[in-house]
Amino acid sequence: MAIEIIDNWRTDEIVCPYCGYEFTDSWEYNDLGVSELFITCRDCKKYFNTTIHFEVSYSTDKID
Repeated sequence: MAIEIIDNWRTDEIVCPYCGYEFTDSWEYNDLGVSELFITCRDCKKYFNTTIHFEVSYSTDKID
């Protein structure tokens, strides 16, 4: 029996680690103000934990 490998580490969208379902509205979870939360998969209905990784960068401009 082949084991399916699901890419769910630092992806652009939330991916269910059980079935691979991709949440195309992952950005909506950023509005909750937390970095970790439990989600129910819309496809397989299993619960899983997700961690939101934030990347900070800065830009500067001269003031004339």
